[in-house]
Amino acid sequence: LVKELCPEATIVGKAEYDGPDLNDIKPLYINSSYTKIKTVLGIDIENGYINRVFSSLGFEVNAKADEIQVKVPTFRATKDVEYEADLIEEIGRIFGYDNIPVRSPRLDIAPVKLSPAQGMQKQIRDFMTARKNCYEVISYPLVGDDLLKKAHWDNSKQLRLVNALTKDAQIMRPSLVPQALNMVALNQKNYESFKIFELGRAYEQNDKEFSKEQTHLMIAFYSKESTPFISMLNTCADLIKHLNLPADICDRHPKFMSTVVSEDWIGLHPYEYQNIRLMGRMEGSVFSVHPLLLKEFKIKGNVSIAIINLAGV
Repeated sequence: LVKELCPEATIVGKAEYDGPDLNDIKPLYINSSYTKIKTVLGIDIENGYINRVFSSLGFEVNAKADEIQVKVPTFRATKDVEYEADLIEEIGRIFGYDNIPVRSPRLDIAPVKLSPAQGMQKQIRDFMTARKNCYEVISYPLVGDDLLKKAHWDNSKQLRLVNALTKDAQIMRPSLVPQALNMVALNQKNYESFKIFELGRAYEQNDKEFSKEQTHLMIAFYSKESTPFISMLNTCADLIKHLNLPADICDRHPKFMSTVVSEDWIGLHPYEYQNIRLMGRMEGSVFSVHPLLLKEFKIKGNVSIAIINLAGV
């Protein structure tokens, strides 16, 4: 080509290879089986045909009964053929995708083993829905300053998003209680009474680990006519017994404060309040919401809330 472009040129050297040493490239071996190839493709083809296809494409096949080990040629081992699925694709490509009948994939269905936390949450959901006639709700984990200010909730340890989509979703919620009040305010327009619960996560800033994330159980009862506080207490007691938790419902303690609700929060009813002592710590609270705070949410009726931290269970 150089001589054609420049007849006066003189070639004084020879062609040199300027790539990596091919001897340093380790051969790629992929294990599979004839049964796996036939099952994935959904066709019953001869083992000999599979061997011939691989050989024609430059692959080396070492078969032992149903198991095969395929050596990928170097020119196909550079991010072209890397996994077992790539080998199966080669057989399907040569056999012809149009020749493969359309059918549903054959998949094994096995029971899923739940973790201890997932198992307990399933028990809570079954108990609250089947035995206490509660509706499960799911709220967004992001809140805004307006909601926290409306609920008079302390957000000093807040986790604020740098690039929030809206001002109403710029803080990782420190608790499920403000949103519970908001949901009660929305639903009280259509119902005389109702019961809801939510299993969700609460977040707060942590100097050591940047953030602290906990799973909380929130239960909210609303009644337009009378306070549901006693019903809430009975529900929490039944739930503790049902889950067989090392917990009990107790009065306020001068030294040990609740970890889920500040006992100085103005939303607490002065008389209708109890703590839940879980494994020796005040990890839960049961209370009615103060009428003055209900007025700010335009809630006409009575609201009782239980909030329990499940992180340590």
